[in-house]
Amino acid sequence: MPAALVRAGATVGVVTTADNALAHSRFVAKRWLLAPKPMTGASIAEGMQTAHDAWAPDLIIPAEDEVVWLLQRIILGESRVSVSDALLGLLRRSMANPDHFAVLRAKSRLDQAAAASSVDMAPQLAKPSPEQALAFAREHGFPVLIKPDAGWGGHGIHLCTNETELTTALVTASASRQPGALQRAYSVQKFIHGEPAAIGLAARDGRLLGAIAYAKHRTTTAHGPTTVARRLQRPDMVAAAERLVHYFGYTGFGGIDFVIESHSDRAWMIEFNARPSPICARGQWMGVDLAAKLVADMDGKPVPPDGDGADLMAFFPQEWYRDARSPFLHSAYHDVPWDDPHLMHYFTERHPRSLAEQRRSAVHPAARPTKP
Repeated sequence: MPAALVRAGATVGVVTTADNALAHSRFVAKRWLLAPKPMTGASIAEGMQTAHDAWAPDLIIPAEDEVVWLLQRIILGESRVSVSDALLGLLRRSMANPDHFAVLRAKSRLDQAAAASSVDMAPQLAKPSPEQALAFAREHGFPVLIKPDAGWGGHGIHLCTNETELTTALVTASASRQPGALQRAYSVQKFIHGEPAAIGLAARDGRLLGAIAYAKHRTTTAHGPTTVARRLQRPDMVAAAERLVHYFGYTGFGGIDFVIESHSDRAWMIEFNARPSPICARGQWMGVDLAAKLVADMDGKPVPPDGDGADLMAFFPQEWYRDARSPFLHSAYHDVPWDDPHLMHYFTERHPRSLAEQRRSAVHPAARPTKP
């Protein structure tokens, strides 16, 4: 993301820990490094305040869900940490309409936004009792999903194909701990048979500046993050994103998950992520430069149009981690950051999982990351 923003004409600073990938990119001009994890809301707020006072940024982009929730609580006055009035004003300009934070922060409430925006969403029931969940499953049919209000990358999601699995999943969901104030909150959702897909978007003041629709061609797990994206031409998904962005009064980068139903080709929304999704920094290579669109709008310039690009994108290092011998490392556009050597070093030498993958594939030279 820093590289995409810098190429678009922005200057990027980060507030993070030294062991975070963001701290290692050469495209980052300013770094305010926090103490090693576990980070606290107070330390993050203090780091942001220091950065704001020293640098006066024009936009804040929260990179993780936990940071989104913290900033929302600060804006709403629900957090014990506080920031200056100037930083508070910038936070308000960098996110969504605070009136809708409750819907954005809890997946079980997203159906309210879907209904208000005329967007198809898979049927769900928030915070059900075991009896209510079983009744929902009998009404809509198995399989169903148990989804925590808080979570990302498919963590905490349970696919239930019968009543026994549903009962077990409900016990697990009730006992699990989740970050922030969303402890033990979950919903039961109808499972839609079809292809997982998503929208990556850039918006400002409730206006959709650009969106890229893609299929989750490969993922880490059944419900996990994308490792290979295939570009789609889905005006219906883009139109849904436009209505949701307007409803939320949204600013920044975001991602919306869908499932394209097999028998009807209908796109059902699954969830809205109020922070950059991995495609947001990669859209330029698929013909939709979301960073350039956002920076241009902030500069008062015309938003650049969409163009041509790769239809298939392999994410580095995600696809390499998933399968070091994946054919998509060669057949798809593989976004290896050759122009960012410190970041390459972080993923190929310092990152423990990456190093383990390297060792396992050392006897397979063709499996190593190749230049696009």
